[in-house]
Amino acid sequence: MKVLSIRNPWAYLIAYGVKNIENRSWNTKYRGPLLIHSSGPPHTWVNLDTLPKQFQTRANAALDDGVPYEQLDPDLRGYSDLVTMMCKKYDVQNESDETFNDTLMKRARGRGCALKGDAIIGRVDLIGVTQDSQSPWALPYHYHWRLTNAELLDPPITGVKGKLRLWNFDIATPRG
Repeated sequence: MKVLSIRNPWAYLIAYGVKNIENRSWNTKYRGPLLIHSSGPPHTWVNLDTLPKQFQTRANAALDDGVPYEQLDPDLRGYSDLVTMMCKKYDVQNESDETFNDTLMKRARGRGCALKGDAIIGRVDLIGVTQDSQSPWALPYHYHWRLTNAELLDPPITGVKGKLRLWNFDIATPRG
């Protein structure tokens, strides 16, 4: 199966269905299923403040307006799911104050990183490539790989070194 290596935290944002565009300097004719490889060092947290301003604005507006989970856009639901998973894993109350991120990061570091590195963590469908996406994730002067149907692999396939460009991986082969 085709695989794309992406650095954290972007790989997890894609696998959770939060980030629907992957920016690349190169185009591809490939369309279809794509495994997401989390490359590089692990991360402990995806802080809303580190995400694009357009995404932050939409997330904060939804919070301020009290939009129910079911009515959130898919990317905001994905981010909510990621926060919920991290909170459960590290027994942290999801509070809206400044201490929340610090508390979550400290507990995550104390118990090992939640966002794995050197692992195949998810699967998406690559449905197209454009250069004019209006997604808040799209960067100017890049090819915008349009992704859908995100799934997180549980458990991830660990101990897999990444590669440049698209590469092949046999998901059926047992890993030692």
